[in-house]
Amino acid sequence: MDPVDVTEPDGAPIDAFASVPTGERFTYEKVPCPKCGKHTVIMSYGLAGGGMGTYWFCDSDPCDYFEKQQDKE
Repeated sequence: MDPVDVTEPDGAPIDAFASVPTGERFTYEKVPCPKCGKHTVIMSYGLAGGGMGTYWFCDSDPCDYFEKQQDKE
């Protein structure tokens, strides 16, 4: 399905892969990096950096900021 074929009630295109209507989604803002200061820190969850857990990384080149909080066993 092409997302431009379907629209929200306000006329905005619907994200066909979203599970939550646009009006109910949280806003996504990148936070400032403690190392370089740019608003490019992204939070994710997975195995990056070893073990399962929440991690943060800076999406700015050449910054190498990475922090991980591993899940408890």
